[in-house]
Amino acid sequence: MWPLDLKRAVSTWFTKRQLPRDAVEEHTEHVDVARPPDIHNVAILRLPPICSEVLGEELYSELLQSLKYDASNGPEYAASARLWEKVLQSHRLPFLLNKVAEVRWILGSRNTAISLYNELFESTGDPVLGNWLRAACPDVRHQSDRMLNEYNSKGTTLFAQKWRSTALHDQVFPASQDDTSQTKYLRDLVARLSETGMIRYRYRLCIETTQAEGVVQFSSQDVHQLSMSGFDVLPRYFSGEFEGFAAVIESGQVRNLDDAIAILRDTYRALGEVEDFARVNPRKMLTPDVICGFHRTLMKTSQVLYVFSEPDAAYKHSYTNIGVTRSTSRVNVSAGGEGSRIQFCPYNEVDAELLVFCQRFNDLMERVSLSEESELRVHPFMAAAWIQHVFITIHPFEDGNGRIARLLSSIPLIQKGLPPLSVPHHIHYQRYIAALNESLCIRDSERIAWPLNEARIPLNLNITFSKGAKMLLSSQRKRVLSAPSSVTHGAVPDQVGISSPPNFQNTLLLAQIPTVDILGTDLHLTLIQSLNVSPSEGSAYATSARFWEYLLDRGHRLPFLLRKVAELRWNLGSKIASITLYDELYGLTRDKELAKWLQVTRPLILQQAEDSLKQYLQNDPSAISQPWRSTIIHDAVFPRSKDSEEEMHTLHRLLNKLTDVGMVRYRNRICIETTQTEGVVQFCSQDVHHLSISGFDVLPRYFSGEFEGLSAQIEGGQVRDLDVAISIFRDAQQALEEVEEFSRTHPRRKLTVKLLCGFHRTLMKTSQVLHVFSPETSSFKHSYVNIGVTRATSRTNVYAGSPGTRIQFCPYNEVDAELNVFCQRFSDLMDRVSLPEDSDLRVDPFAAAAWVHHVFITIHPFEDGNGRMARLLSSIPLIRNGLPPMCIPQNFHYPLYISTLNEVRARRDHDYGKLQYELMNSTTSALRLATALQLVE
Repeated sequence: MWPLDLKRAVSTWFTKRQLPRDAVEEHTEHVDVARPPDIHNVAILRLPPICSEVLGEELYSELLQSLKYDASNGPEYAASARLWEKVLQSHRLPFLLNKVAEVRWILGSRNTAISLYNELFESTGDPVLGNWLRAACPDVRHQSDRMLNEYNSKGTTLFAQKWRSTALHDQVFPASQDDTSQTKYLRDLVARLSETGMIRYRYRLCIETTQAEGVVQFSSQDVHQLSMSGFDVLPRYFSGEFEGFAAVIESGQVRNLDDAIAILRDTYRALGEVEDFARVNPRKMLTPDVICGFHRTLMKTSQVLYVFSEPDAAYKHSYTNIGVTRSTSRVNVSAGGEGSRIQFCPYNEVDAELLVFCQRFNDLMERVSLSEESELRVHPFMAAAWIQHVFITIHPFEDGNGRIARLLSSIPLIQKGLPPLSVPHHIHYQRYIAALNESLCIRDSERIAWPLNEARIPLNLNITFSKGAKMLLSSQRKRVLSAPSSVTHGAVPDQVGISSPPNFQNTLLLAQIPTVDILGTDLHLTLIQSLNVSPSEGSAYATSARFWEYLLDRGHRLPFLLRKVAELRWNLGSKIASITLYDELYGLTRDKELAKWLQVTRPLILQQAEDSLKQYLQNDPSAISQPWRSTIIHDAVFPRSKDSEEEMHTLHRLLNKLTDVGMVRYRNRICIETTQTEGVVQFCSQDVHHLSISGFDVLPRYFSGEFEGLSAQIEGGQVRDLDVAISIFRDAQQALEEVEEFSRTHPRRKLTVKLLCGFHRTLMKTSQVLHVFSPETSSFKHSYVNIGVTRATSRTNVYAGSPGTRIQFCPYNEVDAELNVFCQRFSDLMDRVSLPEDSDLRVDPFAAAAWVHHVFITIHPFEDGNGRMARLLSSIPLIRNGLPPMCIPQNFHYPLYISTLNEVRARRDHDYGKLQYELMNSTTSALRLATALQLVE
């Protein structure tokens, strides 16, 4: 992070060197979008001396040195470009933004270059750059759209194997198998392998997986020597000490020895990250972000390379977007030559496919971990074959997909005590590719409809996966044999109970409270105070529990805190989230008692979640009035109804009357109303009036009598503690500010699941642990809500309504896929909202709000807070059109608002007119009240 004063200094340095905009108007008529833009503010083109204080002298000197190279310098220029990319990750200097954007543009990654040029324009306001962007952005976007249309339209004529969704066609896991004799033989080999032998095996793996892709090619002698010595001895090659190693690489894309060894180092680090993921936190969920992290590590050096092009018989620079999927760079990829070309996932579907892959991967790992007697168990090499097939079929990245697929396929092997996957290039690679293509071809050409019931899996498909698994197993066995030996034994755990949190063997370690040196004085003091609060102390205990969660989020993942929070979650019913922390705790402590408890408890808890899901999906007509229907299938059409001109005129007239004070009070009212409508807390109308005027930062005055008239006791709702109620309002206020900032500051920024979870974490910060009143028992209890994660993580299903009128929302195992598609469609919808009013494709803001509200509520992705989140998200199309955020006054509009939502969900006929009008009418009423409130002193 930059020190604030230095950040200001750098900003000032650029600002002082910027000419008035009218000085360049004469140059803005003709724009050449075929080349990078000219920059009017020439200061941007230089690295300011003040940056030495921001970057540090060493990094600043390294940057200055890198600027001496240009494209004619080959590998040196590529290394310089990688340095600029690296520094840009943490230092968004205008100079670096321009430098990296220019590299990306010249090397063909124009969509990601445009992103940086947009960021550069936002930070500098350069008028010439702005003019270039106005011409270049639609041109680049049009080229991407045209290429996508061509890619999709040529599926039947150009490709021998056309793309078919893995989400639809690869739902079934391979049939379970017992260990084969080869697997047992492999285990015996691993048991004889020494620590040195395993290290050399891993070196060999990194070389083979890189050579298999044609990135670099060493002679067999050099491969042998590198497998023995590793990748940190490059200087010795040239001194002659490492006799026999070729100083020049004769084949492959990369011919520079420094770069080749650096790529092998990257692969070794990525393998280490995958092994840590598989071993240290075996219950950690695989997500697209985790996969992108592996990809960034693996492809670090490959981001910019000086490569030999066989077709051109010449060298050139190449650029690869790393750590992001093809949906970011809008690139399509295919493999094979004419007559055998394979079409992979179109870029606009990659993120949705990858998300479903991750969900199924996590389910697959649970099956791999089952006992050998279980009918649901999947053999680790069968799991590896499925992972290889599906990941390669998606091909989510521009490059490195094969290497990532082999790394991910290693996870089920590592978790079962087997070595990571290695496919010897010269012995097995062609058979490995043939087996992969066969699995893809059978699925496509015969158009097999894979059933959800594993017992009905087609025989030929099962044979194909068996071939793939056998191929991987065979190559693995031979590779372990070639590695130049320690035996470990595991004990079968005794039966333990799961009615309570686990006992521990190493109680001394778990009792060590984090010290002042770790937490700092203030946090340490607060922690000590929180530990003196018991559950019987109601809201005070809930506050303490939230503080422990906060410390974990801050990165203090220490045994004491992990145990404390895991026990809290367990006792308050969030057992899946608790198990996750106990797994992490075991990774740190290797506590044997905890291991026994986990081995018995985890499968039982997961089975409970699976049984609950099956029961949820039974759809008893007598119990559910509105069964779940996928929004992906049933809500693909945007509304076409127009906003009422009369109502919009009234809304704009009221908005023009509203002062800054009035708008602040209107926002306060939104936060109160959106919270009260959910029954979280209930104030009388007089208190709502006072809070709307004064806001939520005056709590001490309520009790001092200075704020006369506010009730010192809340009479209704779940929360009856005034401090907590006001804190919940503050959370709603902060979440509203984040949504407004997202809407205004970056109007072209895409909504993502990660952003949604961030909004939810802010909104529900105080609500994570509460002391609430339960009407059913007429007593108080503590409640726990998983925040910032979807129900897919906690494996929770939710209903709404009462018996006879019960509404069924999205099952937890489909939430992430539904939410990802929602985000993609949301972004497309916002593009339409921003179109001119005379465009046939334009969607009016309140019509968009109605669609957003309906779809998000129908999914119900979170355990709690879905209504509040829906109203926040529905405000985005309004804010982007200069309108105020949405407000639904509880006392006047809430019943009609709810009934209209239910009506839209029941019909699913794409008619949002009634809901659209109700949202507009409610917001107008709230705005009318705000214009009156602004006059109150």
